Amino acid sequence: MTRRSLFVLVLTLAACGDDGPADRADAAALDAGREDAAAPDFGTCELDPPYPARTPVPLPAAYDRDAVLDAFRDGAGDMAIDEGVFDFFFIEDCEGLPTCWGNNPVSPYGLLMVPPAPGAAPIAVPGASAALTRGDSQAVFRVRADEVIVLALRTPPTAAYFGFTPYLFERDGEPYFASLGDTANHLTLATASDGATAFDAETLILLGADAERLAATRRDLASAGAAEGMTQEIRLPTVTAEGETLFRPGLDEAGDVAMLLFRVALFEDPAAGEAWLADAPHRVLRVRPLEPGSTGALAPEPLRAGGSACTEDHLASAVTALGRAVRERLTQDGRRASDMSTIPAPLDGFRCIAGAGALGTNCLGDNRDTTYLVNFEPVLLGEDEDLVVYGVRHDLTGKATYLAVAVVDSDTLTGIGGVAGAELDGSTAPYLDEPDDRLFAVRVTRGECDPGEACVHVPSEGFPAIPLAHAIRLITRPYLDPATATSPDPGELVLPHWVHVR
Repeated sequence: MTRRSLFVLVLTLAACGDDGPADRADAAALDAGREDAAAPDFGTCELDPPYPARTPVPLPAAYDRDAVLDAFRDGAGDMAIDEGVFDFFFIEDCEGLPTCWGNNPVSPYGLLMVPPAPGAAPIAVPGASAALTRGDSQAVFRVRADEVIVLALRTPPTAAYFGFTPYLFERDGEPYFASLGDTANHLTLATASDGATAFDAETLILLGADAERLAATRRDLASAGAAEGMTQEIRLPTVTAEGETLFRPGLDEAGDVAMLLFRVALFEDPAAGEAWLADAPHRVLRVRPLEPGSTGALAPEPLRAGGSACTEDHLASAVTALGRAVRERLTQDGRRASDMSTIPAPLDGFRCIAGAGALGTNCLGDNRDTTYLVNFEPVLLGEDEDLVVYGVRHDLTGKATYLAVAVVDSDTLTGIGGVAGAELDGSTAPYLDEPDDRLFAVRVTRGECDPGEACVHVPSEGFPAIPLAHAIRLITRPYLDPATATSPDPGELVLPHWVHVR
C-alpha cells in the first residue's frame, strides 16, 4: 500500500464516523448560507478555569547541571552509563529521505539520541538512518526493561508550545511510530526555575519501562543535588490497564524500537529561539545495571481528558461567508472552483499498537496534543492553479494554543512549507471588504505569493518542493486546548474548508 493510499484509507474511515456538533453546524451553514447576527463580536471561549499548569519548583541557587550528573555517575558504581546527545531535526533534514513522516514544517523537532547498548540488535531506517544519527548515538533505540535514559535540559525560551512524546517507532521491522501516552508539554512538565512557567527552566526527564528503576533513578538524582519536583518520568508502558501488550523492552530483534521526540513552535523572541536551537544546554545519560535485574509490568499514565464544553458553532456562518468570498475573488479570471471540507484524521497510538488504527499499525508520529485536520482527497496542483484553506482562528477563540497550516507532499509525506500563528493575522483581507480577524485564509500556489499575503509558494523542482506529478495535502494543526492541556476536541471546532481553483 502506498503512502497516498494510506492517507485515503484513514480519511475514508474518518468520514464514515458521526460528525461532531460543530461540524454538523458548519455543514448546515454551508447548505443554507445563513447569517448569524447574534454571534459574539470575537467569540473567544471563556476558560473557567484553564488547565492548572504545573508550577516550577525553586531552582537551587547553586544548581549546576553537569555537577549533578557527575555526582550521579560517581555514585552509580553498579551501573554502566553512556553519554548521548540531544539534537534537532529541521525541514532541511528531510531532503533526500524517502519519507518525512508528515512533518510539521513550522516546528523543528528535537531528538533524544543514545549509543546502542552492547549486544543490541542493529536498527536500520531505510534511507533515513543518517538523519537520525549523530556520531555513535541514534534517535531510535532498543532498551532493556531495567534501563533509564536521563535527559537534563534547559527548556526553550518562551514559545507558543513545546512537548516531549514517547513512541513505539518500530516492531519486527514494521513502522509503527505510535505514541505511548500523553505528551509532557509546557503545561504539565516538571521543571525548576525562578520564573512562573516551564520555559527557560531546568528539567530532568527520565525515560524508562520499569516503575522501580524510574523511582530509584529519581532518588539517586535527588541525592546528587537535583531539586525535589524537577524530575519528570516519561514511561515506555509495557501493558495496558487490561493487560494487553504495549511496548516490548529488549535488546534483541524481538524488542521494540523506541523514540522520544520533542516539538517546539513559535518562539516569542525568534533570535533567542534560534540561539537555543543552535546550542540547547543539555546532557544525556543512558543508565543500565551491570547485572540485569528483575522488572515488572508498567501501565501508562491516565490520559488527560479532552473537551471543554466550549464550541465555535457561532462562527459557522462567518466561515461560510468567507468561503463564498474566496470563490468569488479567485474565479474572476474565468477559472472554476471546487469545494471540499476537511475532516479529522483519527490517529491514536494505542489503537495503532493494537492493530486497530485507521492505518493499521502505522500512526505517523501522532501527538495527543493536536487534532490533525486534513483535506479528504489529495490534490494535483497545476502551474496556474490555487488552493485556499480557510476557517476559524482556533488559537484566538481559546480552543488552541497555536494554529499551523502545513503543505505536505502526499506521496512522500514531506511538509515543505506552512503558515502559523501571527502570520495568519489579517489573512482574510484579500477576500473580504472588512477583514475578519476571527478567521484565516491561506493560499497555496505554484505561482507567486503577494507581499504580506498568508501564502505558501510550492516549487515543482529542487528542495523543498512538490513535483507536479505528486499530490498535495493541507494539514491544519490546532495545538493544545489550554483548558484541557491536550488536543482540541474536533466536535467543538468549526472545521476548516478548502477551495481548489483551476
